Amino acid sequence: MGRTTQVRVSLYKGVLPQMATISSFANDKGTITIKWKHQADANSYKVFRQTQTDKGYTEWKQIGTTKDNVFVDSGFKKDTTVKYLVHSVNAKGTSKYNKAKVKTTKYVKPIGSFEVYNSVNGMRIKFAAAEGTVDIYRRLKGANDWVLLGNVSGKEEYIWDPNAKTGKTYEYSAVRVMGKYRSARVSSKAVTFVASPEIKTIKNIVDGINITWSKVDGAEEYRIYRREPGQSKYKYIGTTKKLSYCDKTVKTKTGKTYKYIVRATCKGEISGYREKELVRYQGAEITKVSNIKSGVQVKWGKVSKATEYQVYRRTANGNKWILVGTTKALSFVDKSAKKGVKYNYTVKAVFDKKVGPYDAIGTSIKRV
Repeated sequence: MGRTTQVRVSLYKGVLPQMATISSFANDKGTITIKWKHQADANSYKVFRQTQTDKGYTEWKQIGTTKDNVFVDSGFKKDTTVKYLVHSVNAKGTSKYNKAKVKTTKYVKPIGSFEVYNSVNGMRIKFAAAEGTVDIYRRLKGANDWVLLGNVSGKEEYIWDPNAKTGKTYEYSAVRVMGKYRSARVSSKAVTFVASPEIKTIKNIVDGINITWSKVDGAEEYRIYRREPGQSKYKYIGTTKKLSYCDKTVKTKTGKTYKYIVRATCKGEISGYREKELVRYQGAEITKVSNIKSGVQVKWGKVSKATEYQVYRRTANGNKWILVGTTKALSFVDKSAKKGVKYNYTVKAVFDKKVGPYDAIGTSIKRV
């Protein structure tokens, strides 16, 4: 080994080294890393750069010296096309310029803001608008390899991942692409996907507004929000593990339009949402049913904005409600009730042509 070293020294003695051959470039945040092949006849290297401007390229400028075969050029703040060359240096001097050894690359600024969150259409990946295109990648938390999810125009600013599964935790990353040049990778925090519940029904009942929704596999609970007329934001009103919820706080708010959303939660994350609205109509509540000489008397509480009330009856074992009378008062006497028969009564408030909700079970009494 010692003899070989002596031969190499004697061979290069008094000979200028060759320029280094640049082998690769790598973009990072604000930097370009240049690598080249070691020159056997070099003791160190001088790195030079030309920068493209509106008026062409600048003059060659030495930006650093190193004994290694790698150099990090820093200070980039925007997309910039540059040329590099690496001179080799030994005791005899510096290598001669060789145009063939000059290499061009481009600093591609990484995308700016990068957000990932749950939405109705899947996981939504949002990024700051940028020139060129953007490659979006996904991987399960803890996995090593990134999988390409899609490539979109930098002007799109977002992409959805429709195949995310509730309860699975994902990481996403983005790489800007300008032709053959690529930016450094920008990664998101790990986010657990939660699918969005779909509101199936929303209806008035006597106690308030009742909402039902579809089940989300893997959901831990559901949070209900309401937006009232004149409000710009939703207000949290309750949490449940069931697939339905009754908003009793709007019980007497006839004529107001309410909007509702339901969001599922899992592992500290919350789903997107779908919105539905309903005009509230109050239901009449029976306060007393009693036997009097002329028949069965039914009384109920006043309903704001009601124009009249409809009184219904059915036999205790029947399933069909029969209208027995209409009135603007807060009581009604059913004179057609037969003695010895057990009846159920319910009352519907009427608002012009709109009929409010009613007690589907009713209040029972036996006519005596």
